[in-house]
Amino acid sequence: MQASFKGSAVHSSQFTSAANYIGKKAVVVGTCTSGHDIAQDFFDHGIDVTMYQRSSTYVVAAKAVVGMLSATYRDGYPLELADTYSTSLPHAVHRLLAQRVVPAIAQNIGKDILDGLAKVGFKTNLGPHGTGAVSLFYERGGGYYMDTGTCQHIINGDIKIKNGCSIQGFTENGLIFSDGTELQADIIVFATGFGDHLDAMREACGDEVASKVGSVWGMDNEGQLQGVWRHCGHDGLWFAMGAMALSRFHSLHLAMQIKAIEEGILNKADVVI
Repeated sequence: MQASFKGSAVHSSQFTSAANYIGKKAVVVGTCTSGHDIAQDFFDHGIDVTMYQRSSTYVVAAKAVVGMLSATYRDGYPLELADTYSTSLPHAVHRLLAQRVVPAIAQNIGKDILDGLAKVGFKTNLGPHGTGAVSLFYERGGGYYMDTGTCQHIINGDIKIKNGCSIQGFTENGLIFSDGTELQADIIVFATGFGDHLDAMREACGDEVASKVGSVWGMDNEGQLQGVWRHCGHDGLWFAMGAMALSRFHSLHLAMQIKAIEEGILNKADVVI
């Protein structure tokens, strides 16, 4: 029971700064973006920190991502054209392209990091269908880490790793695992993801409105984002989500839908969820 734990246990959304825990021991549960960033913060403050890995993680060097993006967003390309090139491909096509690019990156740009992580027991993968962050972003909205330096600290042993077993519960001094070992900690941060996208809307609009809204984010059977930049199931309620390029590109489509409805050109019955 968490009540038996004498330290602090918080979700990553509640975590503020490792500066509050100087001289303490920390455990970070989760090894995606939030988990790495928080572990890095603990390391930067000289705090003994261990990351607990529940399952393998897709890791890619940030410089590889920058290299892919710079092929489009560079040297005088009109921003609107770059957005179209990077955002307009159907997801099925994007997935096929990623299945070629992701393994090549892993064998070239990211090989040293991935090999180093493997040597210290950190488990990695190539993402769903071998597409890296593509499917993870559109289907989960996360689940990966773009390495900006933390991986080397894991490889060096500055940030310790525990995996291969499950958490059984809290003890007075930390966490107990299925292999019988215990990790002592003064602060445990659960970087285990965030709630459903509907949670904030439900809080603002209430249960009655939320009950009429379908799935938001994730891919439908046609490979399109569900409930985002399109009718979500409730008239007059629209979800606008995603990275800056995605938002710039699809906000135009959303504006056209709203204008067409207001002008009577598009009937609400014709708006596909």
